[in-house]
Parts: sequence; structure tokens; C-alpha cells
Amino acid sequence: MESPGGLAEEWVSVQQVLAKIIPVYDRMNKIMSLGRDTSFRRDGLQKGLRPADRVLDAGAGPGRMTEIALENLPNLEEIVMIDPMKMMLEESKERVRDPRISRLVAVFENLPFRDSVFDSAMCGFSLRDARHLNNAIAQLTRVLDQNSGRLIVIDLGKPNSSLARFFIAAYWKAVVPFLGLLFTGTRGLLYYALYKTYRKLPTNAALIQKFELAFRSVHLEERMLGGAIILVAEK
Repeated sequence: MESPGGLAEEWVSVQQVLAKIIPVYDRMNKIMSLGRDTSFRRDGLQKGLRPADRVLDAGAGPGRMTEIALENLPNLEEIVMIDPMKMMLEESKERVRDPRISRLVAVFENLPFRDSVFDSAMCGFSLRDARHLNNAIAQLTRVLDQNSGRLIVIDLGKPNSSLARFFIAAYWKAVVPFLGLLFTGTRGLLYYALYKTYRKLPTNAALIQKFELAFRSVHLEERMLGGAIILVAEK
């Protein structure tokens, strides 16, 4: 049986790692994506966001998704950034300041918003860190406009091919921590935690099925042999 997804008992330990890697977060994202993390985010936002949208940045971290969204769609009505870590949101204030931005400490599984309040939601390398993936998807679905809401997910992927899964698992388990050590020092070894999150992921095909239960249209593009995904779901 396919896993419901989410970090479950690993959630606390992964959050502790995230707190420690804030100083190298952006640099390592670029290194481990082979320089393509920004292009992945931009491609996803171009496919899913619309001018004048009211947007939820879920798992906003230090604010890279919000920064790119405002660069590409300067007429967005509002962006609400949420993250379970206050220090991540504080870090985002150094990156992007705009009167349309508000910030709130919250988790995917308990979004403190009324139904249908957002036009779009975006999750940049964050949805995999939900404690319970099915609950997170249900909450994101609830707060999106029931007629035309869109969800954009840019994240790690788990290829459908067992051979591709073997190589991607080896990349997160061994190559990324080595690159982290090489370019950022001993702090980079903490990136072994990404392998933990990768193991918990459903396959890309199974992830599509989860979203198809709640959205009219689901489109997933694979990058890096399926080890990264751009998913756009529309009601």
C-alpha cells in the first residue's frame, strides 16, 4: 500500500536540521540543484500564478518563492507567508520587504485561514516537509478558491522507475552531503536529512493521484531524471 506521505515521526528532527542550515540554505539549494533551483521556481510560478492573485506561500522558508513571485508578477494583490519556524520568517525579512506581504507561523496541517480565501498557493521545496502529506493537501485545497484555485509545487521528486530511484536516492544519501561538506564545511553534512525526506516521498505517479482526488487538473513535469518536480494543480 502506498504511504500517506509526510515526515511523521521524523518531522521534529528535520525541523531541527533546517534551523541549523539557515546560513547556507540558499547556497546549498543552488549547489544540489546544479544551479537550477531558481529556474525551477520561476518555471512553476509562470505556469501557475496569475496577475492580481492573492497568494499563500506555504512553507515559505527564507522567502525565495515570494521574492521570485514579486519579480515576475508585480501586480499580485497580496502574499501571505507561513512557515513553522519563526527564524525562517525573520530571515525572509532581510530578503524581501513589501507592504503586500504578511508573515505567520503555521504548519501545513492546520492553516489558520477561512475556506476559499486564496487564489493561488505555492510550495517551494517545502511540501515534502509536511508532517502528514494527505492532511497538508486537504488544508491547501480548503483555503484555495473553489472555482479556480491553483496550487504550484516545486520540490524533490521520487521517480516511477526503480532504476532512476536508485540513482536519485544515492544522490541525496551520499553526493549531496559530500557537496555540502566540500562547499559549506561540516554544516553541509546535515544535508543527509534530505535523504530522510526523500525516503518518505510517494512516487511521482502516486503524488499525481493524491492531487487528482482534490483538483480538476493536475500537471506534473519531471526534472533531473524525476528527482525534481514542477506540479501545477487547478480546481
